[in-house]
Amino acid sequence: LKALLHQYDISFWFHGHTHYVQDYLCAGTHIMCNPRGYKKRARLTEKFDPLKLLEI
Repeated sequence: LKALLHQYDISFWFHGHTHYVQDYLCAGTHIMCNPRGYKKRARLTEKFDPLKLLEI
């Protein structure tokens, strides 16, 4: 991934399918994952931030 980020000028990289909140910089790219948790479970993922949502 680092080689790809160095090769192109990518400002943000959002990804999913992980159970952990991640928010960091790599090669100048802001990388973020903000998993809510399972839809049918009442408990949210620890450190989930409802203000960090991206609607496409």
